[in-house]
Amino acid sequence: MIIKIATNALMFYSRISGKKYKYMKTKTLFISFILLLFISSCNEDVKNTNNTKPIKVKTSKVEIQNISKVIHTSGKLSSKSEMKLSFKTGGIINKILVNTGQSVQKGQVLAQLNLSEIQAYADQAKLGLEKAGRDFKRAENLYKDSVVTLEQFQNAKTQLEIAESKLQIANFNLRYSTITAPVTGKILNCLSQENEVIGAGYPVFLLGSDQNNWVVKANITDKDIVNIQIGDTATIKFDAYPLKDFKAQIIEISGAADPYTGTYEVELYLDKTYLSLSSGFTAKLDIYSSTSEKLMLIPYESLVDADGSTGYVYIIKEKKPVRVKVVISQIKDEYVYILPELDKDAEIITEGVSYLKKNSVIEIEN
Repeated sequence: MIIKIATNALMFYSRISGKKYKYMKTKTLFISFILLLFISSCNEDVKNTNNTKPIKVKTSKVEIQNISKVIHTSGKLSSKSEMKLSFKTGGIINKILVNTGQSVQKGQVLAQLNLSEIQAYADQAKLGLEKAGRDFKRAENLYKDSVVTLEQFQNAKTQLEIAESKLQIANFNLRYSTITAPVTGKILNCLSQENEVIGAGYPVFLLGSDQNNWVVKANITDKDIVNIQIGDTATIKFDAYPLKDFKAQIIEISGAADPYTGTYEVELYLDKTYLSLSSGFTAKLDIYSSTSEKLMLIPYESLVDADGSTGYVYIIKEKKPVRVKVVISQIKDEYVYILPELDKDAEIITEGVSYLKKNSVIEIEN
């Protein structure tokens, strides 16, 4: 644009002066002069750029601490005394007297089989015992009169004992053809319906005790399982109580990985609470390992461009800011804990970080 303006000015000057034969030569000289002015102007701009006002920053020394490793995971809440209730014998379910979620008292009848067949076996065993008793009494009298031999008397006694055992078995099966609550609690799940044919020992109810014995079962990776042990504490949150922190302690650690997930199950006992809880609540856990690791502590404001477990900080080298990549171990409160990869005497920029760029000029404030 400058050259075009200069050229037009030169043409106008040539016309009014009448010295057209000198136009080309004068034009070349004039353009060269303008170019020199333009270059000089650019140099002045560069000079002004180099004199940009320094960015004021504050710095601090990195701090090294031994920090307990925090393991973040999730799990499910369940009753410590959960039990599966079933019938001793198979048969047809005649009655189911409770529903899922219903509270029950110890000794309360929950379900019963159709007793027609089972009662018939018990009656048959009772009649067999009566007959064996009569046979034994007759053999005993005859043995005293030396009419029967000792062997015949002993056989009659054995038959009596067998009949007594059969009646005991029949009465036992009859008694456990009815399910009663072994403890006061809540029916967590009803797994069968009336008129179903059910096998011996097949679960009908899942019962949880209401004695405030709650546990959380969580799955831990092999990378984290080596950092925890029985007795380690944890903080737990439930969606039902988002503002409440529950305390727990590890009481069991699986010795083998689940073949399907490759993770290890950990069981944590929940401290007693007055709040109402239900089996199946989703739990978010922060497990605090009793083993510690050496980490560097930096202010949250000094971290830039964080992405997952990595981020960047600026440190001072030869009075200039240098961008350095760091590995984040955990974030707690207003601080970031990073792996100790920086020099222990490193001076890190804590304020003014967001204004820094490559080759930024800085001024360190006290």
